[in-house]
Amino acid sequence: MGQSADKGNMMRPLQDDSKDTDSGEEDLELIKLRMKKLRELQKMLLLKELQRQRVKEEEDPEKIVRRELTEKAIEVLEAAKAQFPRETRKLIKIIATLIKQGRIQGPITAEALYNTFHLAGIPVRLETKIRIYRKGRYIDIREKLKEDE
Repeated sequence: MGQSADKGNMMRPLQDDSKDTDSGEEDLELIKLRMKKLRELQKMLLLKELQRQRVKEEEDPEKIVRRELTEKAIEVLEAAKAQFPRETRKLIKIIATLIKQGRIQGPITAEALYNTFHLAGIPVRLETKIRIYRKGRYIDIREKLKEDE
């Protein structure tokens, strides 16, 4: 009887089968918990991304446009706002929409913005200065004419 009991122990696996199923179940539970946590994190990231998109959509159209303007184009925009505030706001909304859609890319030059206003029927008048380079400096044409008198 002693020998058969020893043989039975030798044939027995190193770990108990009932423990394997328990650890397997524990592993499954752990995997399920990790998957649940991963889904929660993905959901949070998606919500944050949607919030960022909403903020971008709600962003002031003028700010969107100004980011794309060159320095001189900002001067054109300021002149247009001073002369035609209502029409300029409408055109800025359209330009901002086009920028968000990716249909306008890169910097918007003063010439392009000026032409856009004119094509839209908004005749923006810009202050024109004629300056002459004389004796190492630029002088206004008015000063030059006064000197010549």
